[in-house]
Amino acid sequence: MNLISPAGVVKAAFSCKTRDLREVLKFLKAGMKKTWMKNLPYCEITIKTNEVEFSIEGAKKTLYCKALGPGRITISFAHFLHLVQDRPRVQTKVSVGDDFMTINETTVTVTTWFFQDDSILRSIDLPVNYGISDVLRLPFRYTGKEIEFNKLAGEYLDACSTLSYDTKSIISRLKKYGISRDEVEEFIHKKIFKQPIKQEK
Repeated sequence: MNLISPAGVVKAAFSCKTRDLREVLKFLKAGMKKTWMKNLPYCEITIKTNEVEFSIEGAKKTLYCKALGPGRITISFAHFLHLVQDRPRVQTKVSVGDDFMTINETTVTVTTWFFQDDSILRSIDLPVNYGISDVLRLPFRYTGKEIEFNKLAGEYLDACSTLSYDTKSIISRLKKYGISRDEVEEFIHKKIFKQPIKQEK
């Protein structure tokens, strides 16, 4: 894309009907607590090809429209809501570059990220009430960059540390019964990852 705006080089953009965008924001607002203005939540806006995903803590909504990315923006939800509702328009146009976002004629400072392609933006599928085993299995389905981008890298490392601690504890307790470290690790690996440990040649 790389268009030039008064604020700088545009790397991602989308255009949609204002009423559709307002419906998305209305949906997100309904999913927040009544005290959301006190907490000042942030909204993550992920621009892909012909779709834009809006996400806040506890709610997510996708708007299908004319869009070119990929890129991600973080902005105060209250500020973005104000910018969208401030002036009555049939169409809302948004363009994004390094550290800025322009909504119609208004440019604001935001946090931005840009990528080579959409692959890293793939949503990570986890159960609603996921557990430590679900987190430990993430590398079998997603790349390290995808896990990091979706802010699950810290949780994954914590899960690995917990598994390591629990494994050592189990090995120590079962040692007196003649159960070896290899047997414990093989059992845990099969149970969690549904496959045997790969033996080094």
